[in-house]
Amino acid sequence: MNVGMDNFRKHFETFVLEYSDFSQLLKEDRIITIDYFSSDNKRSFNEFLNFIVKNQNLDIVQKYIIDLVHNCSIWLSPEFYHNLPIFLPFSVRERTSWQHRQKNFNEDNWGSANNKGYVIDDNSDIKDFIRNENIINNRFSDNQKPRTGFIACHIWPNTTSNPRLYSFVPNIVWLPRPIAKLSDDQTSFLSQILKIISSELYREIDTYNYELKQIVNNSWSLLLKSPDSLNFNDSTINNNIKIANISYSNQNIERRKRKLIQNIDEILLYIKLFIKESNYKINPTKKLIHSRYLSSLLLLIKEDNESVNEYSEWLNLYLDAIK
Repeated sequence: MNVGMDNFRKHFETFVLEYSDFSQLLKEDRIITIDYFSSDNKRSFNEFLNFIVKNQNLDIVQKYIIDLVHNCSIWLSPEFYHNLPIFLPFSVRERTSWQHRQKNFNEDNWGSANNKGYVIDDNSDIKDFIRNENIINNRFSDNQKPRTGFIACHIWPNTTSNPRLYSFVPNIVWLPRPIAKLSDDQTSFLSQILKIISSELYREIDTYNYELKQIVNNSWSLLLKSPDSLNFNDSTINNNIKIANISYSNQNIERRKRKLIQNIDEILLYIKLFIKESNYKINPTKKLIHSRYLSSLLLLIKEDNESVNEYSEWLNLYLDAIK
């Protein structure tokens, strides 16, 4: 079952029935409402996105966007954010690893180390982070698992290469595939709504210790100094946004945290080991984060063992804060 698509379609059909002016606007643009999103049809997605962009200044379309985000977006719980505000601190989004760039290769090398040691992700690890958790507080897909049909979107632009922002909880939302592309346009109404909801959900939540609070404050300052930060001051919009759909099993937070601590400890251990023994032989069956990671990290450290200094400092800082 495509949960994201099913969620989006049910919401669309409900909204069309409840708001005749929205339905009429669709018909004027020759958007067929009956079974229009019955399949994974890229053409229908693109036509609908064009319709939203063209009409996003209309009150009824803005109402649809707000209602859609309330009912179709997935956010990590504030409790999760309180305990683990950055959930993949060793990852950034890039396309090529250090050794591939050295050889002028231009290919995807997901799971390898970049030129500082960070794990290269292509958004897959973030996308899959919630796939086995239950959706809660949702009228269309409560207690279902979002394994298909959702795209992990970064709310603020130019943040995926920074490990303090790439998996920073307030910067991530999972959206149904048909409308996820709208989040890429920082001038869109949807993009502004996501920023408002994120700030309302997480900005005032405190963390459980001083060290983690300093890290969180730094991440927020990096987000909010962006020229694409909040520029909607409409009180009506703010007052209408009360609850966003939140997904995560709170009892799993400690399990996730223990696993993250274990991963960081192992990464730091291998960094020390590779610096000390550049000819270290890696057990071929050993997998840490990804199967490619340790071998590419070893190659990087062989070339320049100081290249991972920043990475090590950051991991030690975050590890001390969450322990």
